[in-house]
Amino acid sequence: MRNKAAIHSNTGIASFVRGVREFAEASLVALAFAFAIFLIGLPLALSVRIVHESLSWLAGLGGEMGPVAEALVMIASVVGGMMLTAVFAIALVGFFRWRSALRRESRTSDPATERVLVRELRTAES
Repeated sequence: MRNKAAIHSNTGIASFVRGVREFAEASLVALAFAFAIFLIGLPLALSVRIVHESLSWLAGLGGEMGPVAEALVMIASVVGGMMLTAVFAIALVGFFRWRSALRRESRTSDPATERVLVRELRTAES
């Protein structure tokens, strides 16, 4: 019995291919990270923009906005956008919890009921 680990020679083309593969995997991880940031940041940015434009339009109905009104619109826009994003995230989490509960419920169905359904299906086919 041989207790020594096998020594593989990593020379030539095999080493080069391994390096290219590792570089490609690292690139995919970097792209996935950037995509995740994009998916999180886009709803936040759009909601802040929508709230800002809406508040600017409302504040501008009475004429020209002063510096205090502009500051209030900016602060309210950021807070409103964050609230809209939080509502979106809560709704998304609720959907996934509902979906997992539904899947869990379908997995733990009564075996007796399944037998009856299979029997009814067989009689319906014939």
